[in-house]
Amino acid sequence: MLLLDSEGRILQWNLAAQRLFTEAVGLVLDLGELARGAVEEWSPAFRCRQLQVAPELLPERPPVWADRQLMAQALWNLLSNAAKFTPAGGDIRIRMEVYVDAVVLTVFDSSSHIPPEQRDRIFGWFETLLGRRGHGLGLAFARLAVEDHGRRIKVESNARGTPFTIRLLWRPPDAGAVPE
Repeated sequence: MLLLDSEGRILQWNLAAQRLFTEAVGLVLDLGELARGAVEEWSPAFRCRQLQVAPELLPERPPVWADRQLMAQALWNLLSNAAKFTPAGGDIRIRMEVYVDAVVLTVFDSSSHIPPEQRDRIFGWFETLLGRRGHGLGLAFARLAVEDHGRRIKVESNARGTPFTIRLLWRPPDAGAVPE
């Protein structure tokens, strides 16, 4: 029995040391806290455009394996586009869902429909939708930041609006794993 206790303690010490290391290098992230801060930062722009913002963030949420600065910039870019392209009086929702292996963050805005044939193209450098202002850098950077974590950013769109979805793992992806 004593041997099992010792092994258990060694495992706990190992996990604690691993957690401290990942926190020290900034790879453990509370995505909900990051999203809440980004929404607060964009609040003046949302109010100015009379946009209704609804964060649907879980009070209890697991940390994810992600670089804080990259994810902050990716989220900032998504909220920037939402503020820019959602018509006055429209809706923006930031939703978080927890799955067995990942946390999913969705930024939805009630902007106009993005045709299916243009959804992949908008993530390219200097690509914009016809008739929309912008430089074509924000979504390209968001894609790059998410792919740097071994994941993909997805966009869907219909007459009600456009959700952008980021799925981040609770732990680092296996080296050589195919992004989902």
